[in-house]
Amino acid sequence: MVNRPRLLVGGVLRDAAHSYPVIDPATEQEIARAPDASDADVDEAIAAARQAFDQTTWAADPGQRADGPQLRIPIDGLDFMADLLDSYPWHQDLGEARPMGIPTRRRIYREPAGVVAAITPWNFPNQITLAKLGPALAAGCTVVLKPAQDTPWTGPS
Repeated sequence: MVNRPRLLVGGVLRDAAHSYPVIDPATEQEIARAPDASDADVDEAIAAARQAFDQTTWAADPGQRADGPQLRIPIDGLDFMADLLDSYPWHQDLGEARPMGIPTRRRIYREPAGVVAAITPWNFPNQITLAKLGPALAAGCTVVLKPAQDTPWTGPS
């Protein structure tokens, strides 16, 4: 068994300090080791996601999110999210209203919220991971993904 448990943090793939066994349910044998993030690793992942959110154009550029390799290219099943970016009303003018007789211009600005923590369960892990990642990335958020220990390979490794 050759396996180096690694974590992807801030675009850098690095060895994990800790790991746990991945068990083949058919044979009950260990088939690999999965990375086990420490509290410090989690803090670094959140900081890297926050930095990407604050210091890159990811959050502010729906076009980049629609055409970028982070969404459309590797995940063909999420075309709906990518296509929605082209037609979604990020900014909407609701016109003028007159509450209490005061003319008021009403506008909606939909903006990304920031860093999303996506914790996925063991059951239907691929579908649930994609269901969490697609909308969060399409909205302009950055994501820290924590797959279940029973299905660690459903996250990037």
